[in-house]
Amino acid sequence: MNLDWEDVRAFVAIARAGSLTQAVWSTGLSQPTLSRKLRNLEVTLGGDLFDRLPNQMVLTSLGKHLVEIGAGMETAAANIARTAHSVLQQHRVPLRVSATMSISLFLSEKLSGLVEAARCHGCEIDIEPTRTALRMAHHQADIAVRLRRVPDEGPMRVRRIGRIAFTMYQSAAAEVTALPVIGLSYNRPPPHPGWVDDFAESRGLLVTARLGEYFLRLEAIRAGAGMSLLPCFVGDRDPLLRRVCDPPEELGEDAFLLLHNQAAATAGVKAVGERIAELFRAEAPLLAGQTIQPPA
Repeated sequence: MNLDWEDVRAFVAIARAGSLTQAVWSTGLSQPTLSRKLRNLEVTLGGDLFDRLPNQMVLTSLGKHLVEIGAGMETAAANIARTAHSVLQQHRVPLRVSATMSISLFLSEKLSGLVEAARCHGCEIDIEPTRTALRMAHHQADIAVRLRRVPDEGPMRVRRIGRIAFTMYQSAAAEVTALPVIGLSYNRPPPHPGWVDDFAESRGLLVTARLGEYFLRLEAIRAGAGMSLLPCFVGDRDPLLRRVCDPPEELGEDAFLLLHNQAAATAGVKAVGERIAELFRAEAPLLAGQTIQPPA
């Protein structure tokens, strides 16, 4: 005897609802479909499960004996689904992506595409925002995005995927153009800290503070505390900001995609790496500061 689980499920739903009409609401199936599934089950079992009354379905003796078993099958099916989901989640392999803080933000905004690429291969995304170069030769990361120059971190696959532009921004609400300058911490890699200092000196502006991470400078600019340097893909999309000058070519940084040599052969790493490259291609004008926005 081969029982169709969907027929059993329909039987249990009708028993709980007490009528075909009410079962339609609880299952989302049409009344003819429910009737057909019920009849299929009765034919398979060799007996009626309900007495059909004008506005009611009453369980027969056979139906009363089987309805609890059917409900147990429904519970077991739900448990199978929950258990499978739990086990798969526990066994998903973390795919580690290392990037700077601003690039990590960019990737997080596009996270759904990365997650889709990873899940197709039994992986989950783990983005690690850091300016410290994780040693890929020691497999501290599977994928990394590095800026400005081709990194020297051991055997890996390196690919240029785009260019990032930077320029000075101030609050769009600020009426004066002689705002103080918020410099960059000296521990930031050159040439950005020195360029901002030279910019302030050339305009006779005072450097009043130094902030290392871009999101700190972003909040200070929004608050009207001064003007400072930001990636164009951050500043150009913020309606509260406006450019002070065009992006200087010497501040532009090439973006490189790095894949750990061993991990590069795995399907998940290849898929996520390609998705990151696609994101950089799709957003190339924004990343390169090619939006049309006149300087302040």
